[in-house]
Amino acid sequence: MRKRINFISEKGQISLLIILVGVIALSVGLAFVSRSITDSRAAVAQQNSQQALAAAEAGVQLAINQNKSISSQTFQSGNIQNVNKYSVGGSSCSSSCPINPEFLISGGNSVVADQGADIWLVDHTNNAPDFTKTPYSGNLTVYWAPLNDLSGNPTNYSCSSGAIVPALEIITYMGNTKDAKNKITSALSHRYVFDPCSRISGNPATSTGITDASQSYFNDSYITQYQNLKFNYSVTISTTDSSNPTYKTYLIEFIPLFNSSIMGVESHSTSTLPSQGDLYISTGTSGDTQRTISYFHGFPQLPMVYSLYSR
Repeated sequence: MRKRINFISEKGQISLLIILVGVIALSVGLAFVSRSITDSRAAVAQQNSQQALAAAEAGVQLAINQNKSISSQTFQSGNIQNVNKYSVGGSSCSSSCPINPEFLISGGNSVVADQGADIWLVDHTNNAPDFTKTPYSGNLTVYWAPLNDLSGNPTNYSCSSGAIVPALEIITYMGNTKDAKNKITSALSHRYVFDPCSRISGNPATSTGITDASQSYFNDSYITQYQNLKFNYSVTISTTDSSNPTYKTYLIEFIPLFNSSIMGVESHSTSTLPSQGDLYISTGTSGDTQRTISYFHGFPQLPMVYSLYSR
């Protein structure tokens, strides 16, 4: 009887051991399957993301080729949701305007330090400046060094914070009379440097005219991530030259120094500031994934050699 009881006890232990091993094996198998499903979903999500981005990029290229906004259409395995085309600049204001016309330079992209960006005061025809047209005449305010980045984090652009605060170089290109072929016969340029931290010495460096822009909102309705944007610094310049009243400004070059910066321009005139190019906002989809990109298509920039020899 005692041996029979021991046999039954050993048999129960073996059954318990088999059940335990089965549970462990099942847990490992389920973990493996779960990991496989997770990896598969991640691979599909990554593929959808790439296809959605490719569709958005294709939409921009198609809209540029057609020179207009386009609606939804299929692109390979992705889908071009839509592409909206906006003219950057080209706004005019009257006494009834609630705010002065303003827009972000280069469609909100950061203006690269020492390279700069151009603002044309004359209209373009066939992607070239049309000097037969009358250029914009009026004051311009330029803003730089935003208070926050795209994520909403403070940039700490202050001279005491240790951050590299952008200074600003401005070059105006002016022309006199035109000949029978509508070519400018005489030209000159003026160069100004505005440094909030007084790091640049000598002419033409100055901190005079720089104002605190942190209390005023800068609105750009086309670029949603920059709604109600605020900058640290701004400066207002004139497009006329009192010592050369017959000269007109056709181009202004804004060059951040020490650091790149997002920049904006505000016009102060009832006349129209010419369009500076087109901003394309394209959305592509693939599966449940959606990607949106912004692309600024501007006019050809003035060669750097002109800036080097300006005065």
